[in-house]
Order: sequence, then structure tokens, then C-alpha cells
Amino acid sequence: MAATASVAERNRDLIHRYWTALTTGHIEDFAPLVHEDAVFHYPGNHFLSGNYRGKEAVVGLYTNLIKLAGGGVFRGVLHDVAVGEEYTVAILSYRMQLMRTRSLPGRACGLFRIVGGKIREYWLFEWDQSMINDLVRTAGGGIVWRNRGPLRFIVSLPRSAVGSVRTAGRLFGGRYAAPTEV
Repeated sequence: MAATASVAERNRDLIHRYWTALTTGHIEDFAPLVHEDAVFHYPGNHFLSGNYRGKEAVVGLYTNLIKLAGGGVFRGVLHDVAVGEEYTVAILSYRMQLMRTRSLPGRACGLFRIVGGKIREYWLFEWDQSMINDLVRTAGGGIVWRNRGPLRFIVSLPRSAVGSVRTAGRLFGGRYAAPTEV
């Protein structure tokens, strides 16, 4: 069902505010956009993967993502937003600056369920989930130590080492591109 003009404008504005908060690292601008009973489905095979239920858990996830991204600032482009009465899709691309002269491209699609002007449910679909898994494993040691404890940190070390090697290969191996880049 097509969204009415006012609902479409409101949902489009919500997604733009979400994107701005994410790319600037302002968690205080992000938190009011999240429904109290939100469920965010964060994909992957790493310590942040899973379903986050409730506003507090979702804000905690994004706080960790911002820490992981070194302040939450990464360059990105919100290409398109398709708006419906309840569901909205955002298509984006980004570059993660990992070193002063090295970055990795990424592309993703987010499916939002918006209820009462807030994000009630969210699914993220990465074009290259393997790259994201490796990055999170490589950069997340401090977060694992603080949130999961020393034993979990020690158990995560082999995967972190493999993720570091693969990330270095993407950064220094030459021709890595997001799967949809030409």
C-alpha cells in the first residue's frame, strides 16, 4: 500500500535523521528515534550479531558500533529511501576509513518498520557480511573485554587473528571492492 504524502515525508525524515545520527556518532540524536519496544536484527557472525530487544539494548548496540567506528564517523551516501505506510527501505553505500590512506567500501540495505513515528523493527542487509564480520572481530577486542569479560576475550583471539589477516588482505591486496561496484 502506498504511503500518504504526510506519512511518507515523516518516515523519510526519520530515516534521514537516523542516517545523520549514525554518520556523525551522535547517540543522543539516535535514541529518540527508537521505539521503546524496538527489535533490531543485527546480522553477522561476531560478538555484536543478534537480536536486540528494547530501546536500551538497541541504544547499547549503537553505542558499541560508534566506539568500534572510532567515534561513529564514517563517510556514506544514502542513495534512496522507499517509503510505505509501515515499512521503509534505505539503500546506502559507505567507506570505512581504517588507516589514514586506506579504507574499505561497503554497501547495505536497511529495512525499517516504523510505528508511531519511531523505528519499531530493523533488519540490516550487508552486501559483504564477511568483510563486516572480519572488521568487527579485528577491532572489537576492547569491547569484548569490557562487555563479555577476559575469558570471552581469550576465546575470541583466534577469530580476531584470522579477521585481521583477511582485513589486511582487503586493505593491501589490491583490488577489493564492494560486490556491486564495477
